[in-house]
Amino acid sequence: MIRRIGKAIDTDVAQSKQATVGVIKAIATDAPLSVFSSMSEIEHHYGSGVRAYFRFANDIAWLHVPLLFLQLMLYVIVYQDYGTLFGLYPSHFPPQYLPLWRNINAACIALTLIFPVFYFFKTQWTYESKDIRDENVVQDDIIEANKNITSLGRVHRYLITYTIFAILHAIQVGVLVYLDSWSIKIANQQKTGEETSGKNLLLTQIILTTVLTIFRSLFDMVAPMLTNFERHKTNTTYRYHNCFKLVMFRLTSIFLMTFLRGYYASECSIDIIGHVYLVHVLTDLVVSNILEWAVPVASWMFTATFAKKGNVEEARPAWDTDEEFLEIICRQFVIYSGLASAGPLFAFIGLVIAALEVYLDKARLIHVCRKPKKTVASMKGMTTLYMIISTLLALANWGGGSLYTIVGHYWSTGAMTCPILAHHAVTKLA
Repeated sequence: MIRRIGKAIDTDVAQSKQATVGVIKAIATDAPLSVFSSMSEIEHHYGSGVRAYFRFANDIAWLHVPLLFLQLMLYVIVYQDYGTLFGLYPSHFPPQYLPLWRNINAACIALTLIFPVFYFFKTQWTYESKDIRDENVVQDDIIEANKNITSLGRVHRYLITYTIFAILHAIQVGVLVYLDSWSIKIANQQKTGEETSGKNLLLTQIILTTVLTIFRSLFDMVAPMLTNFERHKTNTTYRYHNCFKLVMFRLTSIFLMTFLRGYYASECSIDIIGHVYLVHVLTDLVVSNILEWAVPVASWMFTATFAKKGNVEEARPAWDTDEEFLEIICRQFVIYSGLASAGPLFAFIGLVIAALEVYLDKARLIHVCRKPKKTVASMKGMTTLYMIISTLLALANWGGGSLYTIVGHYWSTGAMTCPILAHHAVTKLA
């Protein structure tokens, strides 16, 4: 009897402790969020779908750590051998480091190919082991308003929307080819002996990237309109079609821009390619954040000024988790493409941007955007697929991809890309 009473008392004490801990956790998770809030707090407020995005962004940041370490190895070895570095890019290094440079970039390529698979199984294990579920999530995937649309009627809508998509894409490609041809003409003046202005090349690349980013942002607004017109039966098919339009519009335009880099004809093409990639990713970072922050905030403040008190929250810009995933995937394509030509500087910039992205997006979600509906989906399948596609495109890119750079198209006498510069550097030290 005494033992039973003792066990009962112990059970009551344990339950009261658990209840106390639960209350404390509830108070903590209901506290105001900040950019330093934990993943658990983000999940409590916005659902496991939003948390999955921030975990993905965080994993991308950590991916850049080994990439940076590998790229720095070559620079450290060269500095130890000669006591100096020959230039900003590895193409200035003496020819004897060519095999090491190839092996280092092959290891970087292997990491970028392994990462999507690692992310998929890690996310799957997280969901299965923790059995993540959200409260107040609509489980029914059917879109009630679109149930009566026939399959034939939906096919007709597909024909209209994808025709418009193809026309908009063709317009973007035409403008892109014109501006890229302008950039290539300026870069190739170096070979014909004409005076090349680095400022003009820098300006053309800034203009090209700015136009590309503006086109992308405009299409981000048009794509949901086209997908809404298609009247999908389920939210799942809606997301698939909307994401397909967004990622194809972004990746193909960036791929074409980097593909045309193969027409650079200067003596040191990789230097120009590395420079162009750096300008592109930095310009895109500035312009995209202006479009993500300044424009929505200004629009929100203007609308809120004239809106009724109850409609102020609706005036906030929307948060689209799918779009945030795709933005990182497309940026990684540029970084993967430029690693071989720009070296550790590009890996370092990629690390800084990826780390900042986590905090900037948290701040935008918490303080600027209206609260999105809670979602369960981790999007691991779509994210993995598009990550693999972006990685393979970075390899297959004829003009500026990492594999094409490594195999030696730009080398003329066995050095990396600038044998004259490397020869003079070695001769001077000798």
